[in-house]
Amino acid sequence: HNGILPTALRMVDAAKSAGADAVKFQVYDADLLTSDPAEKAMLEKYEFMPVQWAAIVNHCQKVGIEFLATPFDFSSVDLLIELDDGFAVKRYKVASPDIVKLPLLKKIASKGRPILLSTGMATDMEIERALEACYNSVWDEGVILHCVSEYPCPLTCANLQRIGCLYKMFAPRKVGFSDHTMEMETGMMAVACGATMLEKHFTLDRAYSGPDQAMSLEPGELKQYIDMARLAEQAMGTGQADLTKRERLTVYKVRRSLYATTAIAPGELVILDNSIALRPQVEGAYTPVALYIGQARATQGIQKGEAIR
Repeated sequence: HNGILPTALRMVDAAKSAGADAVKFQVYDADLLTSDPAEKAMLEKYEFMPVQWAAIVNHCQKVGIEFLATPFDFSSVDLLIELDDGFAVKRYKVASPDIVKLPLLKKIASKGRPILLSTGMATDMEIERALEACYNSVWDEGVILHCVSEYPCPLTCANLQRIGCLYKMFAPRKVGFSDHTMEMETGMMAVACGATMLEKHFTLDRAYSGPDQAMSLEPGELKQYIDMARLAEQAMGTGQADLTKRERLTVYKVRRSLYATTAIAPGELVILDNSIALRPQVEGAYTPVALYIGQARATQGIQKGEAIR
């Protein structure tokens, strides 16, 4: 948004139109973020005042999209919790560089909100230590985000199997993916690897000046990215061996029943010599399983070529 409020509001609208569940901003005080004068001057251009944050929160509520934010210092944590009397921020995001800033994590956790924790550059021990610092946060909605801190991240470096590894290490906490790749398909791949949340940079126009613009998706691309991720979410299913309605119909077309190769008298044993397994499967008729179980007998007289019951 480059520190321009109308641009930020347009981005909220674009995120909503693309199908996003939430839109996330970075909240900071440049004086508390960097000692580099040049970086400080740049960051100050992108800061919003509390009244502007309130306008963004109100706009998010108006269009029906969750407002999320990443605070980078204690004062920003307090600012966020004061917006809309504490109702504006349902969850906090912690940026990858701050996973080792444990006092900040404890400050965020003290607000009693779920935490979205990015893990770029972090070791397993650093992640575990960060989670301990968040001990009193609400974890039923908290998410650990796999992240590779390259901007952009080559697809070949995405390491999506890390999603499953993080879940095994820190279950039952949910695991998501903070995606810095440029490919449309990465989000759906992450969903297939078990990600329950996706975070993605976007901009109204990659030609804008400012950090991260060149590696961000434009609104149409963001919609495509989200649509593909939703499709992957549906394709994942439940993992249970439940037959679909169409699959239940297919059973009778492609599975087999036992058909008589000779006339069979009532009570006669069904064996390989007097039966053959053929399509279609007939409801109530013996299936080939009966031959292996044994002791299956015809319940009525069967003519040659009829399904055996």
